[in-house]
Amino acid sequence: MTRHYYGNDELDQSLPWPERLGPRIADVMQIWTDVFGAGNPRLVRVMGYQHAWLDIGTRIYAQIEAEIPRAT
Repeated sequence: MTRHYYGNDELDQSLPWPERLGPRIADVMQIWTDVFGAGNPRLVRVMGYQHAWLDIGTRIYAQIEAEIPRAT
């Protein structure tokens, strides 16, 4: 049910679920960076996921890493 429900959204349908969530999570993290500043040492962005389903977190994180270049 959950996969069916969340699979029908406005996100990039060419990506499989759960990779499709990566861009949305990255956008939220970017908002925090924009508001509080990239150089703010107090800003720690954390992506949480259900520990019993490690594969989902790993796949989402890999998608974010593939799309968002690291700041140097």
